[in-house]
Amino acid sequence: YDNLKITPSAPVPGRNPAKDRELVSDDFSAELDKKWVSKTMDDIDVSDGKMKVTSGERVDRYVLYSENMTESKYIVETTLDVSGGNSGVLIKGGFNAENVYEGYSFTYDKENNLMKASRYHNGYLSIVEKVRVAPLNGEHTMTVCVDGSRHSMYVDGKLVLEFIDSTFNDGSVGYMAYNGTGTFDNLKVYAGGAETAPTAPPVSGENPESTQPAEPTDSVDESQITESSSASVPSAEPGEGEP
Repeated sequence: YDNLKITPSAPVPGRNPAKDRELVSDDFSAELDKKWVSKTMDDIDVSDGKMKVTSGERVDRYVLYSENMTESKYIVETTLDVSGGNSGVLIKGGFNAENVYEGYSFTYDKENNLMKASRYHNGYLSIVEKVRVAPLNGEHTMTVCVDGSRHSMYVDGKLVLEFIDSTFNDGSVGYMAYNGTGTFDNLKVYAGGAETAPTAPPVSGENPESTQPAEPTDSVDESQITESSSASVPSAEPGEGEP
């Protein structure tokens, strides 16, 4: 699928307008809000009504909205342009004493056409779920629904993957880019309605076999990642085989 958009009349996955409370809203039409923080702000830019996060080759870059999300149920919705490299959404995140990111990420791996959910903890990066999808280009709507320890990722209103993990209970939302530039727009975070998220199975794809987590490292280099699955929900239905 490509460039499918959710129209204003279509329900956002997990939204319950009668109960939802808007926690965060940023359309990046003005200067960068001072609540956005990163290890180095030199890689973060707001221009033309969008946020751009730029990373070097084989280097991750993270930027967080410094408001702790303590709600057990909330929804993160944003527009993601996947044209510039590997990028995605962060939830329950923060920087530890060594200024290393800890939390979850939901990303599109452009090089391998994979949607991935990852956990960063104690210097380890573990991929908890990944699903192969058709190649994506241009802008797409990414939605992450949090319901306690259950985490669901949607792209253009379609459920892509889910997993259960209780390593992190709260933290900040944000963006990341790897090996390129991630371009983001229209961030909204709602609390209160994640229990209404659809329970349809993930889109047809592939959940490749997993191995052991990566060795601890001061800064995560995705080129050195091995993969660990701690997901407690069914994997996606089998799709095309490995290329």
